[in-house]
Amino acid sequence: TSVYEVASSDGGGGRFALKVFHPPASAKLKRFLAIERWLLAAERQQLAAKNGVAVEVVAMGRCDEGAFVVMPWMEASLESLTATLAPRGDYLRALTEILLLAIEGWEASYGGPHGNLKLGNVFVQGSGLLAARTARFSDASTVPGGKEAALRRHDLAQVGEVLVRVVRRRAAGGWPIEVAPEWQALGRPGEAWREFCNFLLNPEIAHEELTIEQVRGRLKKTPRDPRPGRNLSLGVAGVVLLSAVGVLGFARFASLGSLPQSMLQLAEWVGNPQMTRTEISPEWARLCRSWNAWGNDIARNSERWEGVDPL
Repeated sequence: TSVYEVASSDGGGGRFALKVFHPPASAKLKRFLAIERWLLAAERQQLAAKNGVAVEVVAMGRCDEGAFVVMPWMEASLESLTATLAPRGDYLRALTEILLLAIEGWEASYGGPHGNLKLGNVFVQGSGLLAARTARFSDASTVPGGKEAALRRHDLAQVGEVLVRVVRRRAAGGWPIEVAPEWQALGRPGEAWREFCNFLLNPEIAHEELTIEQVRGRLKKTPRDPRPGRNLSLGVAGVVLLSAVGVLGFARFASLGSLPQSMLQLAEWVGNPQMTRTEISPEWARLCRSWNAWGNDIARNSERWEGVDPL
C-alpha cells in the first residue's frame, strides 16, 4: 500500500491521505478477490467511524493499480506519541486503558478484531490529560482465513509492544523482556510493568486463552505510582495537627506564670485550672481583714498573754 498526502480538489482546504492498494501479482481471480477484501475492509471501517473508533473513510474505489481510499490526514499517530511520551507508570496505565477501550469498541463496531495494529495506523485524538483521550484505528487485516482469536491475540500483543517502546525507546526485540535500567527507572512498579508486558507478548499463551477482560484484570494488579503530592499533603497536615495539639496541651496544663499574654484567653477556653475565676464577695474580704488583725494582735501581746488561752 502506498500513502500520499493530497489536498481537496474543490479548493475547500484540508489535508487528506490517499492510500493505494497494490495487490500482489497473481492470477486474475486472486487479484480480484484481494481487491474485494480490501474494499470490504474499507467499507466496514467507514461504518465503524460513525462510532468514533475508526478513522473516517471519505472515498474509495478501484483504480488501475488496484484500489484506493481517501481519509482525513491524521497527525497524532501512536508512533509520534510513543516517541515523546515520558516513561511513567501512570502514563503507561492511561495508554493501556485507551488502547483496550479502542480495541473493544473496534470489535463491536467493525464486527471483529483489527488484527493489523501497529504504530502507523493507530491515532490518539484529543488534548489535555492522556486518560481523557481516545484512539482510532485504520487499515484492518485483510488476510483471508484469519481466526478471530488469533487476530485479537495480535492486537493485545501490540499493546505490550507499544508499552515496551515507551519505556525503552525501541522495539521489544524478543521474549521474555529482560531486566534493564529503564524498567528500574520506573521505581517500585517497574518490575510489575515488565511482567505485564511479558504477559502480553508471551508466545506460549494460546490465542483462545487471552481476552480483553483478562488483560484488564492483570492491569488492575499492577501497582500504581506513588503520589508525592498526596504524601506531602498528608505530611504537612500531620505536622500542623501535631503543632495544634501541642499548643492546646501547653495552654491547658502550663502554669499561669509561663503563659504569654496572647495565650491567656486560649488557656481559659481549654479549662486551665489556674485560669478559673471566682468572684470575691465584700463579706469575705472583711472577714480576711478581721482575721489578719486578730492574728497581729496575738503576735503583739503574746508576752502579756503567756499562759492564757486566747480562745
